[in-house]
Amino acid sequence: NYNTINIEACSAKRTPVRKAPNAYMDTDFYFPDTTYRNLVALSAWLLDSFGIPLENLIMHHNISGKLCPAMWCNNRGAFEQWAALKNDVALVLNV
Repeated sequence: NYNTINIEACSAKRTPVRKAPNAYMDTDFYFPDTTYRNLVALSAWLLDSFGIPLENLIMHHNISGKLCPAMWCNNRGAFEQWAALKNDVALVLNV
């Protein structure tokens, strides 16, 4: 759309997927190390390239209310993981 840049990152699952009505609530997903590093690098590059302030880096959840990425929305430590990602992006940007 005209006012956001979206990044799609594929997660992995620690245990086999079970077909269940509430599978979307599962918290057993994670970003593999390579995906996480690429997410940090791409986020930093986009922020730098388009002059976007770090505070404007937000999760899909913040816009839509959807539990996305689920592993960062479904548990108490989730937002700490999001804060860690933003910190890693800040380190790449030297801010």
